[in-house]
Amino acid sequence: MKKHKLSNGLTILVDEDQRFSSVAFAISLHGGLRSESVETAGITHLSEHLVLKKTKQKSTKELAEYIDLLGGEVNAYTDADSMCLYGYVQKGDSQKVMDFFAELLFEPAFLEKDLLIEKDVVRQEILDSQDEPSEVNYKLFCQYFWPNSLLGMPIYGDIKNLETFSYGDIYERLQSLLQGDKITIVASGAISLEEVVEYAEKNYSHLSKGKRAEFVTPETSSGLHFIQEKFSQVHFSLGCQAPGMLSDRFDSSAVLSAILGGGMSSRLFQALREDNGLVYDVGAGLDFNKDISALIISGACEGVNLAKSIELVTKEITKFKNEKLDLSEVERNIHSIKSQMFIELDSIQSRMWRILESEYVFGKLVSIEEQIARYESLSMKDLEEEKQRLLNNFMLVLTGDVQGYQPDKELRELCGV
Repeated sequence: MKKHKLSNGLTILVDEDQRFSSVAFAISLHGGLRSESVETAGITHLSEHLVLKKTKQKSTKELAEYIDLLGGEVNAYTDADSMCLYGYVQKGDSQKVMDFFAELLFEPAFLEKDLLIEKDVVRQEILDSQDEPSEVNYKLFCQYFWPNSLLGMPIYGDIKNLETFSYGDIYERLQSLLQGDKITIVASGAISLEEVVEYAEKNYSHLSKGKRAEFVTPETSSGLHFIQEKFSQVHFSLGCQAPGMLSDRFDSSAVLSAILGGGMSSRLFQALREDNGLVYDVGAGLDFNKDISALIISGACEGVNLAKSIELVTKEITKFKNEKLDLSEVERNIHSIKSQMFIELDSIQSRMWRILESEYVFGKLVSIEEQIARYESLSMKDLEEEKQRLLNNFMLVLTGDVQGYQPDKELRELCGV
């Protein structure tokens, strides 16, 4: 991976590999949900929609036709930290997709009527999410788990906020993101650093340096929340605070999460699905950020199996915390994590996202070898100590037919109630 910075702070990362016949390219603008306020939550996501609406050169239909012409995939997303445009195209179209993204960012031409249309589209997106039981459960978990943080809100905000955003608000938001120090351009595959630097100098060198937003690490909460919903199953999210990616504890927590619920051989999958047939799927994973994460166990079961399912989850957590780890279990899960890293090297998309994440979190490329060395250096003592720090003060959110459910003593203790 090669790195270059413009004088205004814009960062360029290129992972050139001419063996590929395609290019993955992205422009990440630092400043997503966490740089908004409670009143403006969702404005970056709406801005992302409008960037792809219309430009001075292309109508809405012509934009769509151009994206289809490029083939591959051209799209955008907003997350807690950024708004990002990305594309996967054949190598002969790399210049086209780069120029297209500059056009989207510097020549937006959406009108007031376009804003109204996209508000309707985002409203439908919000309403769609409310029809997805697992999504409803996850959003409620975030709301309760991150009670005083924007991490507790969905990326698209809410309908109330959506209605307040004006034409001027969107343009102002876009301009606030178009600052050199907030922009990272990343490419992987059959493309050179020189090509991307030339493109960046031509299109972005005029921007002011600016300054990235600084985030305050939020506090988390524990407890029990049961919400009656007309779902065919009861959905659950049970989570606790975990270290962020910058922490030297992050790798330990990732391994523990995998052992607990990361795959088919995990303790939760074996106990709830394979041994008792209570769920179709159950898993555990880290919902991670640079500074702080959440270890979340999630699944769904029929209402008649709710008490038994939660009881088994609770018992597996308690057993996991109190019993010594099995060496073969640890080695199997570390090998699985390492294997996934190597498999992703065969995908230019995965390679691109990996170097972008590495730059954002660490300010440099952390090589596969460095990552693997960290996992291989973990001792059983490290993991045992992390278990005791990690598995405490849980938050449980149930959504579905929860009438009559009574949490037992062990669950109450786990959730600090």
